Amino acid sequence: AEPGQQQLQQSNRFQRLTAALELTVSDICAELGTEGGVQFSPEVVSTLAELTVDKTQRSAQDLEAFAQHAKRSNITAEDVKLLTRRNPQLVGLNTCVATSSRCICQ
Repeated sequence: AEPGQQQLQQSNRFQRLTAALELTVSDICAELGTEGGVQFSPEVVSTLAELTVDKTQRSAQDLEAFAQHAKRSNITAEDVKLLTRRNPQLVGLNTCVATSSRCICQ
């Protein structure tokens, strides 16, 4: 495919992924709202979705940088551990997932 066509396909894919993420964030907010007896305004849901997309993009860029620094073309669990090193809950979850596919972490 031509470079312009590839960019268009990537842009369309990103838009579809963003829309799916917005729907998921909306569903989570609706569920939390029902459980907690609160409502999330559409503006708050949209902002949360935008923040989620932004954080995911930055995380993906960091993971790519970690792999490149290690002279690898694949992102590994070690890269994910490095990304989450400052969040004890995620470090525990990563360790649990890495050691057993049947592990249920709390």
